[in-house]
Amino acid sequence: MAHIIRSPIWPDPRAKPPFGAARVNWAHPLARDMSTCLLFNEGGGKPQSPARETQGAGWSITGAVWRTGPGGKQLSFDNTSKFVSYDTNNFPFGSLVTVSAVVIPDLVNSAVHSVFRDSTTTAIYLWSTNVWAGYSSPSNEILGTSTVVAGTTYRVTLVLTPAGRALYVNHAQERADVGTATSGSGAIKIGSDDFSQHWSGGIISWCKWNRALSAADVAWLYNEPYSFLRPAIRRRYFVPAAGGATWPGWMWNKGGWTA
Repeated sequence: MAHIIRSPIWPDPRAKPPFGAARVNWAHPLARDMSTCLLFNEGGGKPQSPARETQGAGWSITGAVWRTGPGGKQLSFDNTSKFVSYDTNNFPFGSLVTVSAVVIPDLVNSAVHSVFRDSTTTAIYLWSTNVWAGYSSPSNEILGTSTVVAGTTYRVTLVLTPAGRALYVNHAQERADVGTATSGSGAIKIGSDDFSQHWSGGIISWCKWNRALSAADVAWLYNEPYSFLRPAIRRRYFVPAAGGATWPGWMWNKGGWTA
């Protein structure tokens, strides 16, 4: 007989799940007001977001290629016009927004490398002085303070509010100032922009919230980046002969979940 057990958490909040194995747990505090979650764990085809701005629309890849590296599956960019974009070119950005990306830069100097930019000029990128930067019109860059090292994995988070903005690198706030975000909707590019400022390296994930994450939220996201997920199939079957509880495609062992 099958016993149904509700499990609202992903077994390892630090490990990226295989494609199709997880969904957003909307009861989780970090999922509140999340509007987009691109895990880039597909390994092929189009990226899928378990949280979408507009039903019926989706994401397309132009030129970027899939690769496997630290953090699991990811998309790779080579400092040319290659990007991920929203199909309708009508992606909304409000004046209260948080964008967070996990990236691995291949290049860090002599050029500006854009992680993403949208038509309202909200952006995260690697500035030519080897620091992370954010942008929100009508203000200019908000620059980080620590030196970026090629081949290192970073979580970069930009928080925008009507009163100001803040730039976080990993779990630490590196800069905050006054700067008003511009509301609107339009084209968005992850991995490039329209000013020949292209990303070089991998992008592991990209998420957006329609609220300002707190410093505690950003630290939680850095330490447990997949804690807001739950298993896609929420049933497990007790099979005495197997010596444990088996999920379709997954089995719980003493050491954790194994495929």
